[in-house]
Amino acid sequence: MTLSTLTLSGFLVAAALATTSGLGAAEAFDPARYQPGRLSDVASVVPPAGASLTLPDFPIRARVQYLSDFRPLPEDSQRHIEAWAEAMGIPEAPSAFRREVKVSESGTEYWLPVQEALVQKMTSELRSRDTIEVFAIHIGHTSGRPIFLVNAFDHQAEH
Repeated sequence: MTLSTLTLSGFLVAAALATTSGLGAAEAFDPARYQPGRLSDVASVVPPAGASLTLPDFPIRARVQYLSDFRPLPEDSQRHIEAWAEAMGIPEAPSAFRREVKVSESGTEYWLPVQEALVQKMTSELRSRDTIEVFAIHIGHTSGRPIFLVNAFDHQAEH
């Protein structure tokens, strides 16, 4: 399996592992930690209207269609990531996420915050509608939207 990750892609999962394993950020990325699943299954667990929900993290590996659209990270999502990073003790995390990538899973579109270092790899390696596997962490919901942080993607996975 060939994963496209950034050098420090594991720093987001490092907080969960560092207290027990002593691993540094670069060693912490472990694709096996990401359980196969569907974004829709995780996204369906929503807080009451108007509420935000912040979770430690829930790693998921999901097959999606890359739609080749990017947009700036919405302000409420940025605040949610900042609150999550502060709670997890990862002050560097918010600066890694400045944009979202648009993907589709079974006809439902999602905007997922993606690490900046992956944006160039996605735009150069992928074509619109390519099926990819994203390695993401669900960190909660804000404004009725699930927040999945994309830490890696695999374009070579068996489809």
